[in-house]
Amino acid sequence: MLERKTPLGWLFDKVFAQTKPKAPADLVQEHVARVRHASTTELAAILAAALFAKKTLDTTRQVELPFPDKYLQGEALIDVAARAELTAYAVELEKFQAALMERNSPQSLAAARGMPTWIATLYALTDPGTVPLAREIWAKLGEGREGLDEAFKFVVHRLPSDVELTYFSYAPTFLTN
Repeated sequence: MLERKTPLGWLFDKVFAQTKPKAPADLVQEHVARVRHASTTELAAILAAALFAKKTLDTTRQVELPFPDKYLQGEALIDVAARAELTAYAVELEKFQAALMERNSPQSLAAARGMPTWIATLYALTDPGTVPLAREIWAKLGEGREGLDEAFKFVVHRLPSDVELTYFSYAPTFLTN
């Protein structure tokens, strides 16, 4: 028999269903869909935000765990222990993204906008079946590289510093070769 909800019960379910954390696989699928349907200009903005987020992670050390570059660059195998490390780092990035959004400054919001790319990438690397999706994300983002300078100005609301310019050439080689 179908259970009928009261209007208040229905509203309660709707509100809390929206605040439920998303499963890692859903985050990956959403980000893949986002880049698949993005224009070149939008891809440049997504890439600019991701690279600004990486620079923020590298220079502020506000996430306790080290950035898992060794897996992104193909310098270490992704085994069971690596999958646990990648998952833990992605979870920390989700928390850091929420903290950045609470700060509500132009720079913190720009860095927060870049976190979904890293979160989706790391979660995709935790399952061999979704590694091709991580490769697809970065292949699509590569299409926006030409407009990166203008996109950075739009996303961060200022010109890139010399340090930030060095990040413009960053790419996770494990996913882009």
